[in-house]
Amino acid sequence: MAKNNSFFGINKDDGFVIILALFALTVISGIFIAFPLSDSEGEMSVSYFSALVSNGNIQLNWNASEDPTILGYNLYRSSEDGSLGDEIANLSTSETTFSEELEPGTYYYTIRAFDNQSDDGNVKQLMVVVTETEEPSMSLTINNGEEYTNSRTVTLELSAPGADECRLRNSGEDWTDWESYDSGKRSWQLSEEQGEKTVEYQCKNEDGDSSVSSSITLDNQPPKFYMLATPQKQEITIRIVVFDENPNTYVNCALEVDGQPDAVFEVEISEEGKGNYIHTSSISSGSHQFSVNCSDEFGNAKKTGEYSITVK
Repeated sequence: MAKNNSFFGINKDDGFVIILALFALTVISGIFIAFPLSDSEGEMSVSYFSALVSNGNIQLNWNASEDPTILGYNLYRSSEDGSLGDEIANLSTSETTFSEELEPGTYYYTIRAFDNQSDDGNVKQLMVVVTETEEPSMSLTINNGEEYTNSRTVTLELSAPGADECRLRNSGEDWTDWESYDSGKRSWQLSEEQGEKTVEYQCKNEDGDSSVSSSITLDNQPPKFYMLATPQKQEITIRIVVFDENPNTYVNCALEVDGQPDAVFEVEISEEGKGNYIHTSSISSGSHQFSVNCSDEFGNAKKTGEYSITVK
């Protein structure tokens, strides 16, 4: 996303090394060093030879030779200091630039102008060092990495060092406007539907853009259940069937009889989203009121109204 572009050149006329560093947001590019191997140059030589690197892409530039007899330029690349190496391009007089993408390493370039008899014999080389690319560290975390939430309002933790502007969206929805990059936490509203929700985070600078996303499951619906109470002599048997949208989880239930806690139990939700539990309590003869309260693992709770039953 971000990179460092460095420019180095050799000026034939004064023999000095000119270094101009252009720094972007994050260093991911290489270093260039240019130096003459010899003071001897042919009359047809180009007057300037330079390089610009970005993300492993090397762009070579030179000033056209002033000799009207030349027919073009031969470009050589070597991995050894002082070696001419292989010819990698044969270029016309109208061409004054050449680009290629290379793996990290050190490379030596030589350019020679040629006419219909020979080339200029130039031995000056441009040394280019291409370093490993360092990818930007960009992150998005929802609710500290929790897997589930029972609220549409969540907290995002954002980080994108080197970014200029960033924006957000719920997957499938419109982006927010670009805003100046600001790391840290911010509140965010998920879309309404239940299920897995993905938030996307995109940032950019002058070198391009990059994106990252994170997901969380929204579940703000309490479990559904029904009860069947069967009174017998001085006892009651209650069967509870629970339905929940999150399979392989647990629903905790509490039974109250006449306003007092009677039993607490856990119902396992199967792959099909269903579970059941049977509970039997001793109880005196007469009329009694009972209710059941169930909540899932994510805090969504539901309580039945009070029901009356007569035990003989």
